[in-house]
Amino acid sequence: IKRKHYTNNLSYNYKEIENIKDVLHKNKFKKYENYWRSMQYFTNLNDGNLVIFLQPSLITERKKLSENERKYLKKVDDVDLRKEIFSEFENIHKKLRDENFKIFSMYDLFSNNSKELYTDYAHLNFEGNVIMAKYIVEELLNSNIVKKNKE
Repeated sequence: IKRKHYTNNLSYNYKEIENIKDVLHKNKFKKYENYWRSMQYFTNLNDGNLVIFLQPSLITERKKLSENERKYLKKVDDVDLRKEIFSEFENIHKKLRDENFKIFSMYDLFSNNSKELYTDYAHLNFEGNVIMAKYIVEELLNSNIVKKNKE
């Protein structure tokens, strides 16, 4: 941003401002990636396993929504911005998965389910929680993070 020397008025290059916004926006998500990388590093130091699950919400859903779920979603402010944020999380998820991080997206978990599974835009009802819990257990077993009891 350049300031004209002969006046007190500021002169802005608006394209430059848009570029600054883009950089700030990208850096915001880089913080999350770095946070997850730091968690992985410290977990490894302690011989542990870091597992990250991206939780589904009505904002990320690709399922057929019930009437109530559509009502819950209508009450949410800035849906497009939130979709963009969740999309960035999914991009980070894909990048870290390629680096063998144990990170799982549950954004599509209910894509083939038309039942009502939410109590608001972010919280699941009992049935939704059961489906999510079974998925988590399955992924933990498939990834050899936990072992199934032989009893």
